[in-house]
Amino acid sequence: RAWADRWLSGEDRSETAAQAEAQAAATTWATAAEWAARAATTWAAEAAATRSSGVPAHLQASPHQPGVALLDDDLLTRWRPALAEAKRAGDWVAVSLHWGGNWGWQVPEQHRRWAHALVDAGADLVHGHSSHHPLPVEVYRDRLILYGCGDLLNDYEGISGNDEFHPDRAVLFRLQLSASGALRRLEVTACRRAQLRLHRADAEAAAWLAQILGLSQDPRLQLQANGPVDARPSNVTGPE
Repeated sequence: RAWADRWLSGEDRSETAAQAEAQAAATTWATAAEWAARAATTWAAEAAATRSSGVPAHLQASPHQPGVALLDDDLLTRWRPALAEAKRAGDWVAVSLHWGGNWGWQVPEQHRRWAHALVDAGADLVHGHSSHHPLPVEVYRDRLILYGCGDLLNDYEGISGNDEFHPDRAVLFRLQLSASGALRRLEVTACRRAQLRLHRADAEAAAWLAQILGLSQDPRLQLQANGPVDARPSNVTGPE
C-alpha cells in the first residue's frame, strides 16, 4: 500500500512521470478489478484417500491425532453438510481423492458410487488420482468425474513390467465450468513423457488416450489435437 501511494503521488518524481504512472496504475487496477469480478466464484475443496491406494490404517486421522482422512460411507455422510454449505455460498466444490491401485483399467463400482454420491451432495468436480496412467472420465449430472488423472511427470522411465499401460503417456486437463459448476468444456492435451519433460503425443498415442478416457461419449469432452504442450489458458472468456 505504501509503495502504491508513493507511486500514485509521484513522490521524488517529476509531475509528468507521476501522471503517467498514475494513469498506468489506474488502468492496471481497473483490469484487475474486472478480472476479479469475472472470477468471483472460488473453489472449496475436500480431500481424502482410501486404503486401496496404499494408505495404512495407522495414518488415519482421528479426533485425537492428525493424519489422513480415509474415505468411507461415514466420512461421506459427515461431508454432506460442508458440501451443501459451500454450494449455498456460491463456491465451486472440488473433492480430491487418492484412491485405487497404481496399475489397472477397472474403475471399482464403489468408486463410481462414491463419486455419484459426492456430486449428489454438491461436488462440482471429483478429482481422482493414484493410478500411474489415466482412467476414464465421466460426466454425471453435468459434473466432471476424473477417476484417475495419471502421472504428469515421474521418474519411472526405463522401468519395465507395465508396458500395456503405456507409462510414457500423460494428459493435461483444462476445464471450463458455468457459474453453477456445470461442465461447459473439458479440453484434454495428450502428452508423451521423456527425460522428465513433456512432449506432444503423436496421433496414435492421442487416439489411444482419447479411447481410454472415453472422450467420444460427450461433445463437451475434446482432445486438443494441435499446437504445443502448454498449460496456460488462452482466449479465456470466463472463470476457469
